[in-house]
Amino acid sequence: MFKYFLLIFIVAAFLIPVGDVFCAQLQLDFSQDNRTFLWNAKLDYDHQADYGLCWGFSSAINSMLIKKSVFSNHQNRWQEDGNYDLNLGYSFTKRLKMGFLFSQDVNSLEKRKVVGSEYGITTEYEISGVRFFQVIGGKEVQRRWEEGRKDDGGFNHRLEIKHSPKILSGSLTQIKFSQVSSRLSNVPLLERDFGLFFAKNFFSGDSLEFSYQEDWSKKKFYLGDISDAKINTQRRTQRLINLKTSARVPLRVRVDFDFDFLLNGYKYSGEKDPQLPSLTDNASSSQNLTIKALREFFGRFTLSSYYKYLQTDEDYVGDYRDLKMKSAEWGGNLTMRISRSDSLYFTTSVGVSSFYASPLSDQLNDRDILTFTSWGDYRHVFNPLFSLQVEGGFRNFHQVYISNRLSANNNHNQTYVLSPTLSWQPFSGLKIKQNYNIQANYIYYDYEKSKESTKNRLFRRASSGTNLNWAVTPRLNFTLGYTYRYEDYGQLIWKDQWVQKPSWEQRTHTIGFSMEYKPAPCVSFSPEYSYQRRKSWDHFTDLVTLKKIRSLSDRYTQNTISAACRYFVSDQFYLRLSAARRVQKSMQSYKEISDYATVSINRTF
Repeated sequence: MFKYFLLIFIVAAFLIPVGDVFCAQLQLDFSQDNRTFLWNAKLDYDHQADYGLCWGFSSAINSMLIKKSVFSNHQNRWQEDGNYDLNLGYSFTKRLKMGFLFSQDVNSLEKRKVVGSEYGITTEYEISGVRFFQVIGGKEVQRRWEEGRKDDGGFNHRLEIKHSPKILSGSLTQIKFSQVSSRLSNVPLLERDFGLFFAKNFFSGDSLEFSYQEDWSKKKFYLGDISDAKINTQRRTQRLINLKTSARVPLRVRVDFDFDFLLNGYKYSGEKDPQLPSLTDNASSSQNLTIKALREFFGRFTLSSYYKYLQTDEDYVGDYRDLKMKSAEWGGNLTMRISRSDSLYFTTSVGVSSFYASPLSDQLNDRDILTFTSWGDYRHVFNPLFSLQVEGGFRNFHQVYISNRLSANNNHNQTYVLSPTLSWQPFSGLKIKQNYNIQANYIYYDYEKSKESTKNRLFRRASSGTNLNWAVTPRLNFTLGYTYRYEDYGQLIWKDQWVQKPSWEQRTHTIGFSMEYKPAPCVSFSPEYSYQRRKSWDHFTDLVTLKKIRSLSDRYTQNTISAACRYFVSDQFYLRLSAARRVQKSMQSYKEISDYATVSINRTF
């Protein structure tokens, strides 16, 4: 049926008078990642004729193919989903509009396919600022699988009401209500949604926002095999309240307040299957509160502080899966413009998160996680062509179990980072950037700190990167980069200080070269090549001689060559093509060749 609608739409599009208003957009994307192929196609078309007739068409199709490996006995895996929408309308008056609507959703996975269709007559009417939109028609659902097929259909009704009353000057108020009733023969569905939004901006710069959303639904679903399924009824209720305000208080402090409350509830009726415990009645709620305060000093310093609180509660009506969580965090930011050449940014935060399991659970998993983070960024400009930036920080997660039985799992997870960067422009067109990065991650358990245990471990990484960018002409530039990275991993033992027992180490060299050439302002061509070489060593102790041995375990090389071509006229019209081939070899695996390709087309008329 979709093909016939598409044919009628295309023919009608050619019969449109030139003076009519229309908008169309076409987007096509294709990508290949080795044995995975993706196709994405999207088409939107809206037309408004001078004599009150309008129609529109939209479609979106996503397809994925995963081809089987040469060394695998599995079959190719194909997945596809898409939707098609066609609407036709005629405006009898400025307030009354009637038309026809047809939409179809397709979802398929290998030999399973679900097709849902909705069609009906639409009515749109507005009176006293209240807009009514209604669809009366039918709905069909087809489910196909290898063993058989099951169809479902019936009456469908959809109603939407919107109103934006003017309550206060400078304010915005929106009220929405919608209801969907699908009286299908097998799986009926009833949904109701209500939303309220209010926003007010004051002359002083203060603002206030409030929103309330309530959703309710009742549906039946299959339990067990679809061929001889039993049906249960699910009732779902959701409520969301959000309040935001921003105000300037005495001492020139700006305070922002944000609070939201969410409540979800599920109730089931009918014959329950004991093998599916997820069908028990359950409810979940969450509260989220954020308070921020900001103050500027002398036009050079900005100090801000914040407090966050989060609480969640999952209740499965006495089930062992009940879980509660409370989290609080306090932090602050400092931004300093010390001089014309020096600037500093610093942020820090401390927090605690507590998890409480159900009293019926035998896991005794109640625990606290204490967090502390700090990060700094300092920048110094020696001259307009030479600058230094130093970033660094520390992060610590301390997990503490309340139960004595699990206290052996109490642990610290600490990470240290230091990263200076030098930027230099020796002459116009040439930019050089040198970056160093040092990172260390310590994980140790409180009661096994001095024992030789695989739980206590250290991972370190250090890298040096050099990047040169040379703009020969406005149409031609080259980029050359080299990165050296060292990594090691091992156990930790505390003997008045941390002692490392290394397990392995890696050294990686990466060289990359790329070029961008623009033969025309709207066309660019970018080839690129990169080479990577990595060596890995294992560390172990000889059980006979008790000597420490460092043995080469792997030698890895990778060559990647790619090219991209882009035709860019504007944001409404562009074409991009790219392809790449990667060849990698290793002592531990066979030679592997991977191909990548992408095609993107976007056109807005």
